Amino acid sequence: MDARVELAAAGGRAGCNAWVIGDDEEVIVVDPGTDARAVFDAAGEREILAVICTHGHAAHVGAALEVAGRDESPVALHPRDRLFWREVHGDQLPEIEMEEGGAFEVADVTLEVLHTPGHSPVPARRRVPRFRGAAFRDRGGTAHAPGGDPRAAGARRGEHDRGGGEALRFVGHRGSREF
Repeated sequence: MDARVELAAAGGRAGCNAWVIGDDEEVIVVDPGTDARAVFDAAGEREILAVICTHGHAAHVGAALEVAGRDESPVALHPRDRLFWREVHGDQLPEIEMEEGGAFEVADVTLEVLHTPGHSPVPARRRVPRFRGAAFRDRGGTAHAPGGDPRAAGARRGEHDRGGGEALRFVGHRGSREF
């Protein structure tokens, strides 16, 4: 069955976009935000296979454990984001440690983990699932956090863009426009 990508505005005041990717039977949730109900409404009765957090900021991971708990799904996060994660979830750590080149499969697509630095001062900071040429990024770049490195973020985005094929990009905050 063909996969589709749906937006669940689950980020509260921070305006984080939660992305629900899958078909009529199963989905993967990317960046569940802070409003589990919005994610559950988007997912409906479909099984949530995994919850992927592109990074550990509270606006992106606040509802991760609640969303994952509905179907006993694992949560994925890069280990270097644990400091931010712990600010929200304490010592209850994600089950999957994401790394560059990792992959998640749902419906008829594979989500590939790509390293996109520059979002914060933490080295190897941002993990971006790629969906058939679609990257999940923050609007206008990934260097808005204090200490972020806009040059590193821009260079890596350029590498992704030159990866071949068409690319759709879904923003991490406010809005669902492609850019």
